[in-house]
Amino acid sequence: MKEHFCWPIPIFEDTIDRLTSFQREVIIDHIDYLCKVDVGVKKSNVGGWQSSGYVDQQVPQFQPLLDLIGKKIKVLEDLYGSKLFLYNYWINVNQGNHYNVGHIHEGSCFSGVVYIDATPDQGSISFSYPIKDTLMYILGSIGMTRMSNTFNDIMIDPRTDKILIFPSFITHSVHPNNTDRPRISLAFNVINYPYPSIQSTP
Repeated sequence: MKEHFCWPIPIFEDTIDRLTSFQREVIIDHIDYLCKVDVGVKKSNVGGWQSSGYVDQQVPQFQPLLDLIGKKIKVLEDLYGSKLFLYNYWINVNQGNHYNVGHIHEGSCFSGVVYIDATPDQGSISFSYPIKDTLMYILGSIGMTRMSNTFNDIMIDPRTDKILIFPSFITHSVHPNNTDRPRISLAFNVINYPYPSIQSTP
């Protein structure tokens, strides 16, 4: 009997074009500076440091990276036939044992993360199928445990210059960083209507 798996949810994984050594150094130095002068915000992060969201502030140090993100957003535009705009972004710095609890990003159509400095052993990002708990309860209660296993979380390891883009309604979390080095990333949201103050797509 043929088995069909229906209604997939896309998670896009790619690598950004390489930053120059100077650009990367400027970005990391500016993040180090921000960590010293700003206490950051507490949202999904347990420990670690997260900046406030940048919406209409122009930060020259981050612009080369935003331009590279814009190229990936353009790929999605071509794929879906819809104009997309980078709405906001923020910086995450997770030290040892720091992590992010499960959450979604309301008010946007896509969300993403690009790893500025990270290695695969610094804690995976985990994606959960929508209504997973309800489905697993129902399927398990009628003995369909094999099918319930198809809704297991998807885990993707971090790596410098890796970029992930996914629908904003997907619950996602970040596992603890089990190293002594910080995991540094830039997260962002994408919308499908114009926001005049920030557009990174070249």
